[in-house]
Amino acid sequence: MTQKDLATAGYLLFAEVVGGTTVAYALGHLAIDAGDFVFLAVLATNLVTAVFLARAARAQGRSSLLYGLCSILPPGALWVFWRLRDRELWGT
Repeated sequence: MTQKDLATAGYLLFAEVVGGTTVAYALGHLAIDAGDFVFLAVLATNLVTAVFLARAARAQGRSSLLYGLCSILPPGALWVFWRLRDRELWGT
């Protein structure tokens, strides 16, 4: 199950980065200042990502609470994703 949760979290992180950047860029060209709304949308999506990362951490035998809390903000979620993915690939 960890592979499925981790893959879903990776797809969501990718969608956050690409989607948030694209929407902010497009709205900026339309002279609409929606930076706050885009940021809130990215944070809301990241909460779902944090749940999947916490489930993947639990499946690997790590503290789901610690990894879930660290991944609430996007930079922390990226770090947690790479940390869990590294452990899944190399067993470290």
